[in-house]
Amino acid sequence: MIGITWKRIEDRLGHAPIEENLKIICPNCKIDMLQRNSIIWPGNTPPINEVGWKCPRCAYYKKFIIEDTREYIEEVLKRRDGHNWMMPPLRTWTDDDEAALQLEALGYFGGRGKDKEK
Repeated sequence: MIGITWKRIEDRLGHAPIEENLKIICPNCKIDMLQRNSIIWPGNTPPINEVGWKCPRCAYYKKFIIEDTREYIEEVLKRRDGHNWMMPPLRTWTDDDEAALQLEALGYFGGRGKDKEK
């Protein structure tokens, strides 16, 4: 995971790995991690986008610090209506069977687990 190169993307997250379909693997479970959040820190020098990835099985969390220009970071902040913290769309997590079952068990939503049993 060291040396991931990031690109700007035209959505509210602001950045994504340059390599399409990059899989960030949990060092504990050896399964794909899912993007958990993005936090914009416009006041830092240089301004940063802190992107977090989380393992849906063991909850291991890895954050990446992406430096960018103040202008671009402020543009991403505007896309977020001024909110510096955001999560990827819920479908990112519910598309993963294991994560959907865990979230449903915690009572967050009626995930895909019950639908798959039918």
